[in-house]
Amino acid sequence: MSNNTIAIDSEALSHPEAEHARRQLPDRRTQQFNTFNARHIGIRPRRQQVRRDGDVAGGYVDWYDARLLLSALGITVCCCLDAFFTLTLLSMGATELNLLMAVLIETDIRKFVMFKVGLTCLSVVLLVIHYNFRVVRGIRVEHLLHAAFLAYATLVGYELVLLANPPL
Repeated sequence: MSNNTIAIDSEALSHPEAEHARRQLPDRRTQQFNTFNARHIGIRPRRQQVRRDGDVAGGYVDWYDARLLLSALGITVCCCLDAFFTLTLLSMGATELNLLMAVLIETDIRKFVMFKVGLTCLSVVLLVIHYNFRVVRGIRVEHLLHAAFLAYATLVGYELVLLANPPL
């Protein structure tokens, strides 16, 4: 027998007691919430799609679609632009309508920017990890991410219009 050949005992594979013992292992799929795994954020990814038909409604993957990456990066860039444009508009005489952000701006501008960008980035990461899941009325989280990007891009466009026509 050469070094590349593996001997397989066919009797051991077909033994009924061995088959029964193998099937007695606990089912790992019954766990509802997985703990954080570094593979979920793309470190050494392996799983590009769900493996079972039952997982389609909420399976975790660790290799994400390029469109999802574009939406996630777009949301992050729009958040940074929104913070910059908000501060610029405030210096031109506008008022902040969001009470929490208004308090943060009055307290410290760095806190405002850190809170705004940090909360947005954390939300985007959590939504990307759970992009295969379905939420209200079966809407996939992936679609919510794309809609959030479009909404943020619209907001940035509106702020650009305000910057071109400053408030009096």
